[in-house]
Order: sequence, then C-alpha cells, then structure tokens
Amino acid sequence: MDSGKNPRDIKFVLAEELVDRFHNEGDGKKCKDTFLKRFQKGQIPDDIESIQVDIEGDSILLVNLLKDANMIASVSEGNRLIEQGGIKIDSEKVKDQKLEVNKGSENIYQVGKRKFLRIKV
Repeated sequence: MDSGKNPRDIKFVLAEELVDRFHNEGDGKKCKDTFLKRFQKGQIPDDIESIQVDIEGDSILLVNLLKDANMIASVSEGNRLIEQGGIKIDSEKVKDQKLEVNKGSENIYQVGKRKFLRIKV
C-alpha cells in the first residue's frame, strides 16, 4: 500500500478493478463517477422509477402519499424525517408536516439519501 495516500482513494481503485473484472472494461469508472455525483455533489440519479398514485380527493398529505408509494413505513416516520430535513420534493427540503400534494402533479420525491421516486398523483 502506498503511504501517504488517502485510504478512500485506494478503495476507489480496488472497486474500479473489481467492477471491471466482473463486468465490462470501463464500468468501474462509470460506477465511481455515478457514486461521486450522487453522494458528494448531491445530484439526483438519471434512472428514477415512475409510479402513478390514485387519490380520492383533490389533494393528499405528503406523508400519506409517501406511505402509499412505499417510500416510508408509517406517517410518524414521515413526520420525523420532515423534522430532520430528510424529505425533498424536486431537490427542495420539505419543512411543513401538513404539506398537501395536489391531484395532477408530478414530482421527484426523495427520502433520505438513497430513495428516489417520480410520483404522478
């Protein structure tokens, strides 16, 4: 191991080599770039799943929508995540636990750092 190198950089090299070995040459670099964009630069992924959620009225509470879309386990978890700044709509942090989403809207919802979903209401 090279002394003076950051262990993170060595892990990136190892990960690239492993991905290239078991997949295609160059896939390791693509994976590294995707990881850096998503977790260091905070960009949203390109391949976000899209779903349609049908609602009865003209609007639905955000936490109920996220529960119906299986992004959170319970309404109380959703409220706690909102308090902690862990829920975003189109990259904007949600601050209001009583936020309602209107019928006919389509947005990208993020729960935590890893869960993304495009939901059409």
